Amino acid sequence: MRRSYLAAAAITAALCLPTAAPALPPPSAGVKWDIPQTEVLAVADVSSDPGLECIGLASSGARGLYRLATGALLAALPLDVGYAPTYYILRDVDNDGRAEILCVNDGDRGPGLGAVVTMLDYGSGLVALWPAMMVAGNINGLAVDFTNLNAANPQVLVLSTASKLMLVNAASGAVLYDTATDPAIPTNRTVDAVLVDDFDVDGHDDVLLTLVNPSNGIKRVFLIGASGGLSSVDDLSGAALVKLEQSWPNPVNGSSTIRFELEKSSRARLRLFDAAGRLVRTLLDEQVAAGSHTRVWDGRDEQGRDVASGIYFYELDVEGRRLSSKLVQVK
Repeated sequence: MRRSYLAAAAITAALCLPTAAPALPPPSAGVKWDIPQTEVLAVADVSSDPGLECIGLASSGARGLYRLATGALLAALPLDVGYAPTYYILRDVDNDGRAEILCVNDGDRGPGLGAVVTMLDYGSGLVALWPAMMVAGNINGLAVDFTNLNAANPQVLVLSTASKLMLVNAASGAVLYDTATDPAIPTNRTVDAVLVDDFDVDGHDDVLLTLVNPSNGIKRVFLIGASGGLSSVDDLSGAALVKLEQSWPNPVNGSSTIRFELEKSSRARLRLFDAAGRLVRTLLDEQVAAGSHTRVWDGRDEQGRDVASGIYFYELDVEGRRLSSKLVQVK
């Protein structure tokens, strides 16, 4: 009986074993990706001929456009105006079914000199779609991407440095938008982050731009969308952007100091509640200037009576934006 049990168990286990994955087919005969002494930097379908092309970096430092299957050099790329390194993004920006070559030279050009950006196209030869463009600013913060912001300019290049962001028509090089000239963008802010996506799901990308004030670290977020044109910028944070810090000391026996910070003048209300949600004290309810502020709670309620020991919550309401934290009163 025991032997038959073991046999049945073995059969059951065998039936539960996963089947082997089918073997991958061998690579097609005759395909050759062999470019001697060359590092492949980017790959795409750049020419009208069948197959893929690549940007290759030879051991000598020369860069060229190569046929990937054969290793044949189709065209030498510009020598990057004497600076290196350079990286490349291949994308079909004019919707002709072939990728164009975006060249970004972010080499060490010296303090404040920035980077050189240009767009190349390959047909019977290599041509520049627009002249090389100098992107000034801190090149260490340079980020380059494509976005489809609206139908009139199917591909728009996003260039960001530590100080500004530009949207450029990738087919012509025309600057469509620049944060440096937008009156809605504060002049004392630097670019902290850039995110490109179709946030409102309307079929066109939007640019979510986070700016930071270097003096105090306060950030503001803007949404650049296509609905009102390329220069339409919505301040997503507005007057409600605040910082509310932990009261000090905490726990407290007596008075406690509450500090908060506003980026711009706003109507603000600071109130204290007990653990049951009952209002204990209103510490502030007025228009407040931008900057850092403190309010002191003396441990008393609206009637001037000392409150009992326990947990209390203080809430800052700035034009509908509410932040809260708690403190412990110990008698």
